[in-house]
Amino acid sequence: MKINQLIKVLSLAIILFTSCSDDNDSTPSFFTDVLVINEGNFLSAEGSISGYSSNTDSVQLDIYKNINGFAIAATVQRVEMFKGNYFMTTNNPDKVEMLNGNSLQTMNAIITDLATPFSFAGSGNVGFISNWGTYNSSTYQFENPFISVVNLSDFTISSKIDWDFQPQDLLVVGSNLYISNVNASNISVMDINTLQVTESIETPYGPDKMELDAEGDIWVICTSGNLVEIDPSTNAIKKTISEVSTSGFNEKMTFNSAKDMIYYLSTSYDVNWNATTSVFACATSATQAPTTPIVESTSFYGLGVDGDVLYVGDHNNYQGNGTVYMYDLEGNELGSFESGIVPNGFIFR
Repeated sequence: MKINQLIKVLSLAIILFTSCSDDNDSTPSFFTDVLVINEGNFLSAEGSISGYSSNTDSVQLDIYKNINGFAIAATVQRVEMFKGNYFMTTNNPDKVEMLNGNSLQTMNAIITDLATPFSFAGSGNVGFISNWGTYNSSTYQFENPFISVVNLSDFTISSKIDWDFQPQDLLVVGSNLYISNVNASNISVMDINTLQVTESIETPYGPDKMELDAEGDIWVICTSGNLVEIDPSTNAIKKTISEVSTSGFNEKMTFNSAKDMIYYLSTSYDVNWNATTSVFACATSATQAPTTPIVESTSFYGLGVDGDVLYVGDHNNYQGNGTVYMYDLEGNELGSFESGIVPNGFIFR
């Protein structure tokens, strides 16, 4: 058994012991150290959460349904951890669920006053949800986007902030909420205490996924093919890496455990519209974009890194369940396992 796997098993055992010993929390833990977020096919309400144990190489295909007794029955966009619990954002229907971090049992949900919610972020007793707005099938655009402010004590929406752009990712740093406006060329900075936008950070077009590096800087990947590093103490741009191979929509980006390497997905098409999806790695110290991928295929969709293992979700041409491939960080395949439909991301426990 690898040392990092042994540590995970011991950690999970401690969590289980603590959960079973606490009279105020009798919910059982589950022994999977990797959660696979399965989006489901578009408008199909087939989203699910799979559980994978790296120690036993075993899979639970729909751990959410097994635990709760009912399916998610929606398209899953994101699952984020905050204060020990998971917050799952879905469409069709539009809802945000709070799941127990030990058991995955659903604890609460917001099912009204949302419009194509995409991501969640929290600070203290307040949560934020980005909403693309209502889709107009005539213009193929989302209209009337907004940010929902959630009172986490009773899981109700306390206010709605109308937005001028399509808000995508949300990131809390200190007392500021950063909102990437994916159909514009800026990131909005909102003061969490006043709910007022205090600054607009100009970026290349299409700022999308945001992450913090080891130094506490914000990195954003833009649909236009740029990686941007931002100093949150001044909100100044420290560096822009251009000519980055991206997908052009709903970018997938993550960091390694040391937070000094960025991993992202890229999708390109040939003249016959055949897709190639590639995984690239870029050091935070780099000044130029990498040109050689770690690994590539035709239908990669989700991405995650845990220790020295790269996890890549494959949608299998949207035909039935997907597959998760595991690689070392040099691109050598380590194994694979079945997932739910359209695996779009991972959570490592």
